[in-house]
Order: sequence, then structure tokens, then C-alpha cells
Amino acid sequence: MSKNRELIRKWGSRYIKYNVIGIAVFLLNIVIYVIIFPFLGEWSYVVVSMNGGIMEFTLIAYINKTKKGVIFDSCTPINGT
Repeated sequence: MSKNRELIRKWGSRYIKYNVIGIAVFLLNIVIYVIIFPFLGEWSYVVVSMNGGIMEFTLIAYINKTKKGVIFDSCTPINGT
């Protein structure tokens, strides 16, 4: 039971981290969109979308400390240990 509790705690903390990243990127991109919309018009959406994807992947990779954008580990080890 202790192992399951630890996995749930680990999963829950990661879930919260990645939701905080997502909300922060979303709010920042809203601000960027409002600032650049008068200059770029409808193209602002494309710029903000690309910016959001890059920022979110970068922050998730930084949090994971890997080059992959993996959010959750599997509950069972791959090598069986």
C-alpha cells in the first residue's frame, strides 16, 4: 500500500506542476496576444500558438530534466525491477 501511495503522491505532484505550467503559459500568451494584435491582426493567433507550444515544451523538458516532453512515468518499470 505504501508503494501505491507514493506513486499517487508522485503522480499528483507532477499533475499539479504541469497544470501550473500550462496556466502560466496560457496567461502569458493572452498578454502577448493583446499587445501584438493591433500590429499583426489575425496573425497574432499563429504567433501566440507557436510561442505557447515552444514555451510549454521547454518548461516541461526543464522540469523533467530530460530532452523529452514526457509528463508522467509509467506505474510499472520497463525493465521489471
